[in-house]
Amino acid sequence: MKDILHHNQYCGRNVQTIFDAVATLRDIISYDEETNKPICLLSIDFKDAFEKMSHTFLFKILREYVVGDNFCSRLQKIYADATSTLTLNGHKSTPIVILSGVRKCCPLSMLPFALGINLLLINLDKKLNGLYISHNSTKTMAIA
Repeated sequence: MKDILHHNQYCGRNVQTIFDAVATLRDIISYDEETNKPICLLSIDFKDAFEKMSHTFLFKILREYVVGDNFCSRLQKIYADATSTLTLNGHKSTPIVILSGVRKCCPLSMLPFALGINLLLINLDKKLNGLYISHNSTKTMAIA
């Protein structure tokens, strides 16, 4: 993952933690206060992101990052034909096909989630100017 993930990606990395992300944000705010240059900060809530990730998108990402067809095929079998039912007043609904979401508490869930965020960071990096802060020689335009 270290070689694949964007340098501003904190999710799914061993060497960078949420504390590093907070420190970077603090440095950006301090830089703004010192220079009075306009900056834009955007916060995206990923609270329900695990539930909303499309399975089609999930496997496209995994294949794009060369995870391997064998691994992808096995993972697809875990998600294939996943259904859920609702019980209301003792009556079960017909099965509902689940087409999105990565399984919570599954050790593999962080991998596709981090790769999905990675695509967002790469696209933001191409489109935004970003900011160079003193302790870091790389551009900071988005942190995830």
